[in-house]
Amino acid sequence: MNSTLNRALSDPEMSICLSDENESPLNAVSERPRKPVQASPHQYEVFKMEMRQLITTLVSSQREEMRQLNLTMKEIKDTNKNIEASLTYLTSQNEELKQKINTLEERTRQDREYIIFLEDKLDDMQLASRKSNFEIKGVPRTESETKQDLLEMVVTLSETIDCKINKSDIKDIYRVRSKKPDQKSTPIVVETGSVLLKTDILKMIAHAIECEGTDLDGRLRINKNDFTIMSQNIVSIYKNFHDFILTLSTLSFETDMITFTECRLNQNKPLPQLNNYEVYYTTRQLNQNDGVVAYKKKTLKHKVKEVTLQQASCLQVDVLNNTVLCIYRSPSYPNAENFVNSLDSHLEPLPSHSSIIIAGDININIRPQTTERPQEYKNRMNYLDMLANYGILPGHTLPTREQSCLDHFMLKINKSKCKASIAVMQTTTSDHSTTLLSISKIKKQLKDNKIKQTVNFENALKYLQTKNLPELLFCGDPLAVINNLIDKIIESLKLNTSVSTIPCSKRIIQPWISAGILRCIRNRNKLQKNLRNDPHNDILRITYRRYRNYCNNLIKRMKRQYDRENIIKSLNNNKLLWKNIKNITYSNKSRNTNTELLNLKSSPAESANFINNYFANIGMHLASKIQNVYETPISRHEDNNPVPLHSFVLLHTDIDEVKDVILSLKSNSAPGWDNIPNDFIKMAVNDLAPIISYLTNLCFDTGIFPAPLKHSIITPVYKGGDRDDISNYRPISVLPAISKILEKLLNIRLLNYLNKFDILAPAQKHSIPSLSLSLCTNLKKLE
Repeated sequence: MNSTLNRALSDPEMSICLSDENESPLNAVSERPRKPVQASPHQYEVFKMEMRQLITTLVSSQREEMRQLNLTMKEIKDTNKNIEASLTYLTSQNEELKQKINTLEERTRQDREYIIFLEDKLDDMQLASRKSNFEIKGVPRTESETKQDLLEMVVTLSETIDCKINKSDIKDIYRVRSKKPDQKSTPIVVETGSVLLKTDILKMIAHAIECEGTDLDGRLRINKNDFTIMSQNIVSIYKNFHDFILTLSTLSFETDMITFTECRLNQNKPLPQLNNYEVYYTTRQLNQNDGVVAYKKKTLKHKVKEVTLQQASCLQVDVLNNTVLCIYRSPSYPNAENFVNSLDSHLEPLPSHSSIIIAGDININIRPQTTERPQEYKNRMNYLDMLANYGILPGHTLPTREQSCLDHFMLKINKSKCKASIAVMQTTTSDHSTTLLSISKIKKQLKDNKIKQTVNFENALKYLQTKNLPELLFCGDPLAVINNLIDKIIESLKLNTSVSTIPCSKRIIQPWISAGILRCIRNRNKLQKNLRNDPHNDILRITYRRYRNYCNNLIKRMKRQYDRENIIKSLNNNKLLWKNIKNITYSNKSRNTNTELLNLKSSPAESANFINNYFANIGMHLASKIQNVYETPISRHEDNNPVPLHSFVLLHTDIDEVKDVILSLKSNSAPGWDNIPNDFIKMAVNDLAPIISYLTNLCFDTGIFPAPLKHSIITPVYKGGDRDDISNYRPISVLPAISKILEKLLNIRLLNYLNKFDILAPAQKHSIPSLSLSLCTNLKKLE
């Protein structure tokens, strides 16, 4: 198609021209107009009639429908009214039923409360009837026993325990009948007329007080020879041990035993060490909070073993004729029947005459409460009754945690020989109070490390210079010279020695604890005390927690800094480095006192003499076993080097040589039996050197080594094997300082002679400077 329109649409280069106004557009569409159709009047009328009929029909049908709808709506309204009336009736019935149910529930609740009230009242009446009664167990029945016999027995018993009871104070007394006819020992029930009288009888076992930890010295007197035990529920020994040590440092004495319960022991963590104490712990853990740790002074003879009890961990320590049971029982066991039975089985074989002390956190409240559950009452009665059967009575009933007495001492002691005192101290270690037991009139030797002895060496030297030492140069008896010299030195030191007690403010608790940290600790404890007095004060609680966290972090930071500085200072000293590492990791081995050796003979004195005789003659016994001829590789040396014919003489010494030997003594060496330190001899070298030089020459000339210089302090060191065998111990001897000086002077001359004439074998290493003991040989016998 070649039309103009198609060509225009397809040709993009076609020029666009404006057309004239009169010309029609190419796309215009035109329509021819039509004429309107005219309707006739008849048609209009017909149309109107049709429309009227349609409208009339429609209206009539709608009216009929409306009438039907109105009828239906009326029926619905009537039905709704009936339903509303029914609902109203049902609602009223429901409300009535609700009221009846509520009334029944209220009556049931009141009846239940009344039943509980009656039960509590019945329990109170039963408890009230027992408040003034007590039982006496273990008394055998006599033939033809009468009530008068029982009365006289109780009166006599009251006089024995220093709590007088008159016959008029006893309302009734009888012996409980037993179902077994052959049982002769049944409890005796004593009904008194006063609860106070019963309380006085039961509490006579010990004197108990309650105080703050810092007020103990003013409230309770502890003698030097008292046997003391401190018990603490520490709630993790790794966390609160240092806090307990700070509390312990405020006391003016050292406790013989310390027991910790609820230690939360961890096998991968070493236990903290305590100076002068040996530590023992339980290995059987029932839960994560379990664990009992006991610290005992090294100077006390003892035996320790772990006891297996149901529901509890236990350590038994036999010390000073006392059996101490350190027990921790978790509160997760509401019924204590199994624990009581197992403890009963353990106590049964113990000797009846031995003193028994039960310490720790038993989690059985022995303090009666106004309202308590039946199970708590049953646990307490079973526990106390079982212990009373063995003569073990409560040492105190003071509260140790809130209003409950959970950490208590149960005691069986001979009151005619010893007296017990108990203190319950409020401390900041944990939410449990610290309990302290002191038993007096027990013979033992204690060394109080809080007493300091100070020797004024300058005044002692001045006093020694006035004792006319040169007069000893005119004495020809070496024994008299050494005795007079030692006496003069001991007198000078003794007269210039002062004994003083170190106050708590100047006592070194831990080397990293400074005076500022001590003030910080006191402020923390003061805030905690204020919070205890006002526990609902939020400001005090927030202040205490912030200050406590700051104080604890400061102590930890100072300890880490102290340990770090010690490690850095000891990098060039391996011995000191390992010592610091052991102190940081608590891996120091505690020294053993070897008290087992005191049981070798019938008495400690005989045992000590036996040990001394064994160590004194051990050299002679070993020498007697040495053969005269040895087939050793050094026989060639013996053949090729015959004994020289040169004589051996001990040349005299002079003052300068003696001074050099004195100044070479170690300053930190322990003194001998004369208690003369090396420091004092080095300080008095100018005064003592002439006397010691003269004494040495006198010993060389006479061939006498004075007996006082042969005396030594022997310490047996356990090496392994049976501890009761004396041959398993190595003796360490500590000689007097003057004896060491004479030995060095003699050793110098002997070594010079042996080296000069080449008498020693090449394999000889022992006692040779710069050589070690790799092969033991014999010295040639000097003709």
